Amino acid sequence: MIEALIQSVATDSILCEPDPQLELQRGKPREAIKFLTSLFVKQPSFIDYGTRSHSILLVDHKDSAIFFEKRLISGKNFDGNWETTVERFNFD
Repeated sequence: MIEALIQSVATDSILCEPDPQLELQRGKPREAIKFLTSLFVKQPSFIDYGTRSHSILLVDHKDSAIFFEKRLISGKNFDGNWETTVERFNFD
């Protein structure tokens, strides 16, 4: 269950705009940069940019941990080939 929840958070492509700080830092209008405001950045066709990996580390009150990582192996974003790693371990 936790892996499915982590996966859905890591691939969330809901835009979180407007982002005045991003507009200020990038010096471009909102329409040109709005694709950068989601957790998972899906590159538009005119630019070679986007999310290539995401890592999440969860630690509970008993020092049990889950490390989740998803990496783009080839291709682009949603259409690419992804590799997922999930490791469970305890801190001593």
